[in-house]
Amino acid sequence: MFLFGVILFVGIVLAVVFTSVELAYFVDVPSVVFLLIAYAVIIAYRRGFGDFAYALKAAFRKNLNLDESRVNRSINLMKLLHKSSYVIGGLGLLIGVGLMMFENIQGSSNIMFCLLVSCLTLIYGILVNTVFILPVQAKLSKKA
Repeated sequence: MFLFGVILFVGIVLAVVFTSVELAYFVDVPSVVFLLIAYAVIIAYRRGFGDFAYALKAAFRKNLNLDESRVNRSINLMKLLHKSSYVIGGLGLLIGVGLMMFENIQGSSNIMFCLLVSCLTLIYGILVNTVFILPVQAKLSKKA
């Protein structure tokens, strides 16, 4: 069911992108940079760069001798990233709305476009969570 939801979500996003507007409207580099910095800060706060690398290695390699304590720490880090991805996306949304609204305070013709662009951070956070964090967490949980 989860895979069906992911495929449906990605399909809807791709259908909207390719049928109605240009792809450039869905690419916002500051939003991606904001997400990457926020994830890096969370991982650094937990001193978990080694656990993050171990999670990737353990999730995608078949024959690997697993250390149970490192797997558990990696699972906990992935759970934290999962929980915080929505918060990061929401913060990016609020920051984007604030910056773009103050930037375009004179003309009200671009307000909807500014709102849509600021929502991209939230969409990116949901996509990273759905496509990357949850599958890695599921693979680690199976191996634990």
